[in-house]
Amino acid sequence: MEEMKHQRCLGVFLQGYPTRTSSNRSSIMSSLRVICVVYIEYSGVSDGMGTVRACVFDPNGSNSWKPRPRSACWYMFKPTWNMAWRGLHLRGSEHARLLGHVAGAVFWAIGGDDALLVLDKRRTELEVLRLPGSVRASELRAIVDGGNGDNDGKLRAVCLDEENVVRVFATWRGEHSNGEWVLQKSLRLEESTMGLAGYKAGYFRGGAAMVVAAASAGSVVLAPVEDMTWMFSVDLETMEIAECEEVS
Repeated sequence: MEEMKHQRCLGVFLQGYPTRTSSNRSSIMSSLRVICVVYIEYSGVSDGMGTVRACVFDPNGSNSWKPRPRSACWYMFKPTWNMAWRGLHLRGSEHARLLGHVAGAVFWAIGGDDALLVLDKRRTELEVLRLPGSVRASELRAIVDGGNGDNDGKLRAVCLDEENVVRVFATWRGEHSNGEWVLQKSLRLEESTMGLAGYKAGYFRGGAAMVVAAASAGSVVLAPVEDMTWMFSVDLETMEIAECEEVS
């Protein structure tokens, strides 16, 4: 949208909703909305402080569940009560790091604030989840589903600290949430990967590993920063490690 074109973008997402069945290409495109999450820097505030807002482009106003002009155009959603009460003030857009998409929501880790920014794509709402003292935003590597495939709001957060320890926490969103994060599993990467072909000593110094992919089936694929071609998967239920040659 015109007033946002000079702001930084944290992510752009397509979100579909049901329409009358049709094979017509224009009808298919009209069932998709574009959601753009933008970082808005405060005017007159130092250190690049700002906040985030969600802007939406919906080509088919008749199918929208939010009041908006009938002609296709961009419009901005107001902050939810959750956002207004808790507040989210970033020290620059670079402090928001994308973690993944789970159960119709998008997650960012907010550095320096030890919080999660969550976009609910269905409701087009942004909310803030505070992290417990045992979890730092800098340690978060991925957000995956709760493992039961029911999209019931249960989440698993995959963390990796400077000592190469992977920790998996469970928490809840929405009406099930009580703010509790429960440690489910943990393992040390260096010791656990020694038996894999291609392992080299020093691969995991200083927590230098990255999540290459997160699967909805409850596993993640990791690789050391020194050699991103050497990948392995971790089953988040059993914490078993296996060689992984490809990521689809």
